[in-house]
Amino acid sequence: MFYHFKSLDNETVRSKISFERPKDITQHLNNNTLIIDGQIFDDAEGYDDNPGGSGKAGYHMKFAANIYVKNTSGELKSKGNEFIIKNSDEFTVMLTAATDYNIDRMNFDRHIKPLDICEQTIKKVSTLDYESVKAEHIASHSKIMNRVKFDITPNSLNIIPTDVRISNLKNKREDKHLTELFFQYGRYLLLSSSGGNSVLPANLQGIWNKDMWAAWESDFHLNINLQMNYWPADITNLSETVQPLSVFMKNLAENGQVTASEFINTGGWLAPHATNAFGRTTPSGSTKLSQVNNGYYFPLGGAWMSLTLWRHYEFVQDQTYLKNEAYPLISGAARFILDFLVENEKGELVTVPSYSPENSYIDPQSGKKLRNTVASALEIQIIRDVFHACLESEKILNQETELTAMITDALQKLPETKIGKNGTIQEWYEDFEEVDAGHRHISHLYALYPSNQINVNTPKLFEAAKKTLERRLSSGGGQTGWSRAWMINFYARLHNGDECTKHISQLISEQVSPNLFDLHPPRIFQIDGNLAATAGIAEMLIQSHTGEIILLPALPSSWNDGEVNGLLARGGFELNMKWEKGKLIKASLYSKSGNKVKVRYGDKVLELETIKGEMYSLEF
Repeated sequence: MFYHFKSLDNETVRSKISFERPKDITQHLNNNTLIIDGQIFDDAEGYDDNPGGSGKAGYHMKFAANIYVKNTSGELKSKGNEFIIKNSDEFTVMLTAATDYNIDRMNFDRHIKPLDICEQTIKKVSTLDYESVKAEHIASHSKIMNRVKFDITPNSLNIIPTDVRISNLKNKREDKHLTELFFQYGRYLLLSSSGGNSVLPANLQGIWNKDMWAAWESDFHLNINLQMNYWPADITNLSETVQPLSVFMKNLAENGQVTASEFINTGGWLAPHATNAFGRTTPSGSTKLSQVNNGYYFPLGGAWMSLTLWRHYEFVQDQTYLKNEAYPLISGAARFILDFLVENEKGELVTVPSYSPENSYIDPQSGKKLRNTVASALEIQIIRDVFHACLESEKILNQETELTAMITDALQKLPETKIGKNGTIQEWYEDFEEVDAGHRHISHLYALYPSNQINVNTPKLFEAAKKTLERRLSSGGGQTGWSRAWMINFYARLHNGDECTKHISQLISEQVSPNLFDLHPPRIFQIDGNLAATAGIAEMLIQSHTGEIILLPALPSSWNDGEVNGLLARGGFELNMKWEKGKLIKASLYSKSGNKVKVRYGDKVLELETIKGEMYSLEF
């Protein structure tokens, strides 16, 4: 990283530069470089500042950093372990850091020398000019960010500071430019966390954790949060950000094979509701109760995540990726599910144990609050998607396996998504009363989004989904930033753009910090709300989950005029659109894969045979 400091009025300053970390490091100065060398140490006999979360005692990951100071003017001196810059009106600080973490091992690797990596990096960049580095970075970054243009308001509003914009929004003053900014900001956060040279996928804080012990250990929650992080990846034209996730999931699945075999005695692989950079696939939780309630009861987190790789294939149409990366994980998840399902007295295949993250129900016999159940709606919906993805993958790859007949048979025995006596989607197998009707998780609507099992072609379930959201919201739902962002996606799928904008405004005005970081109570940064909101805004403009591309499916009445370019659709297509007074006036489609396509706008449908690399004007 480069940090450049320059006086705007030519006044000189005195500055200090140092590195602060309370433990586990040594540091010293060498000419213009502050050298930091460290290794995590957990003392079995000493104070544990992360009780229950530190793992085994002893020495762990090694890390290092180099801070190089390049002063254009003034005097550079050293004192102890800090630099002092006197009488300078311009200087540059270069920072590099490394660890001995190896993604292929999902552990530290003593063959990796973090300090050597840092010293080699600083040696390579120390002679570079800041302005040229900045220009190169802007050019490469802009090339990716500028793939998507989204305009619903004049650019002249850019002069208003973000904190003022948020304050205005709280006072019910609509700010469409803030929506534009929030949309592109989500793309920026994902690109920064999972693009370029990223080794790991974006975690709960992306790459912006500030604490020694991060909230939830900055881990990867698989009961929706990591999934949310990648909702915008393909639709907003950032498909390359999925690659670190694909590598991570491949390695996680290898660990999950051992857990499935030894912990549950099944084939395939599993990962429960939370994992980390070290590929944990055993049930875990922030407390012992959570370890049971959330970890043990939900072994389908990995299966859900495998569908992110399937969706990526749907967008990019890369059969090599499907064969080598996505299908092995999907089929492994399907193998585990087939072994995990049990047949009930009705001849249905159900999951036992099961739960609906992270809600509880009232047991009608005992009156107790419980989480453990059978065949929650979420789990059966996930299983249905995994089975269909596996069968479709085999069809595309022309490689029928022993799973094919087993999955085909099992699909016929899965319970259907049910509507309860109050007209809402039933969250559990039985029509239980939920403990918290306004719970932040709306897991039983997975079938509406991110899945496509509930859509306009399933009218009864479609109406029940509306009632489900109304009940959740009237009971206080959407109280976390990520839950509010999920609402945007739900209402986009329900083709209700005006309701989408209500949740966009509420999210930005009440549930983000002044720098637009999404917040989880009590005001903890959690990146999934940012990224899910970006996906939701894109879903308002284009959808492709029902076998056709739908243009402007949830356009709000307040977005009278606008233009969006570069959004992607399943099947390998890129779309450009312009509308005035709420009506589409111009649209074009670029075919990346040469597939057939149906494009819908309102009641009109175009059917096209496309050629790879060709642009098509869409006339409705």
